Amino acid sequence: MSLKVYNFTKFLYVCFKTKYRYDINTIRPDISDNSVKYIPFHFTIKLPPPCYERLILERNQQGRILHSTAPINKD
Repeated sequence: MSLKVYNFTKFLYVCFKTKYRYDINTIRPDISDNSVKYIPFHFTIKLPPPCYERLILERNQQGRILHSTAPINKD
């Protein structure tokens, strides 16, 4: 079982330096250009199989479950 994610991220421009590191004589990129660029990405996350079993560790006097946990899988 796996989860597949397909999406994109958009950006206006990419700079080597941050905008706070520019000095007076540096030509800054023109961000008024509305040509938005996209970087597509996709990745797959492998999911473990679902665990439907529970180990009941503690019950109260009425028989209600107070504490349970998933069994330890030793594969």
